[in-house]
Amino acid sequence: MNPLLILAMLLIAQGRTDREMPRIYVHEWGVMTYGECRLELAATPPTFSPSAVRAPVVYFHGPEFTGTFSVRVPGGYLTDTYPVPDSGGSGLAVWTGLRGSYDLRDEHTRRAIRDVPGEFEEYLASWRQSGSLLLSRGNDFLDKFLYYECVLEDSLLSPDRWIVPVQYVDGELLLKPLVPGVSEDGEVLVLMRDGEGCRYLRCPQSRLERRIVPDDLLPYDTEDVVRVLLDWNHEDLDLEEIVALWKTWEDFLTGTVGSRDMPPPRFAVIARMDPEKLDELCSLELTPERDYTVEYHRFILSVLLLDELSAARRTTPDEFDDLR
Repeated sequence: MNPLLILAMLLIAQGRTDREMPRIYVHEWGVMTYGECRLELAATPPTFSPSAVRAPVVYFHGPEFTGTFSVRVPGGYLTDTYPVPDSGGSGLAVWTGLRGSYDLRDEHTRRAIRDVPGEFEEYLASWRQSGSLLLSRGNDFLDKFLYYECVLEDSLLSPDRWIVPVQYVDGELLLKPLVPGVSEDGEVLVLMRDGEGCRYLRCPQSRLERRIVPDDLLPYDTEDVVRVLLDWNHEDLDLEEIVALWKTWEDFLTGTVGSRDMPPPRFAVIARMDPEKLDELCSLELTPERDYTVEYHRFILSVLLLDELSAARRTTPDEFDDLR
């Protein structure tokens, strides 16, 4: 063989070892609802308590892989998972032998191989619209997503970790700026339910330091709110995943369709949670068998639920003992 050709092949091979490995993208969307000094992670809107962190739906994008995926909740405990993990504990779920692939089987076959809790039935169609990898684990699981639910300890609400969201002064409910896990200069979306439907206001979080009246808000429009979420998304998640998030939560937060065991509150103050602060609550880890790079994109809405929305008032640390 030509020596120059051999040298060229060696140089090409050496160059390939320096190239970046394929990248797997882990996408997660969900909602953290907040109130009454309790935090919880779950999949769908609450039917009995307004105090929950619901951030569970996880997708995988990129090259086909086999590996181990885990969810860790250092300050709480898991209450539900799909599918059932192979190992773990109260604050840890581990799925081993998880395979992500591009499967060509038709939707009918795909739907037949699943065991999703019945309360998710109304959401499954939108949850499966993502162009993500199809996930399997042996012969007992085949779907487009994983999910988990967990409850977080009250200690996470200590003033050095979170901004205290509510306080009572002479029986009046007041806000302190603002929604847990959101930067001080973050933007918020205010939803207000009334007898005529729902209205909304997009504004800086500092706007809540002044009184908000119905005339400040616009008539609710689904497309307008989805546009706000897309602006906050910064291309972290796919459009279909953002739409699935809002389809799951829209009825509960706006009160436009039906009712649950517990009616939604009159006001919801919504913002995107800072991903770094989210990692303090729970962490995700994918360990593929091959040396792929893994990148995590977590889009979690932090939602403060209130029956009344009053102008905000800042408090000093000494006042914290009087807030609960």
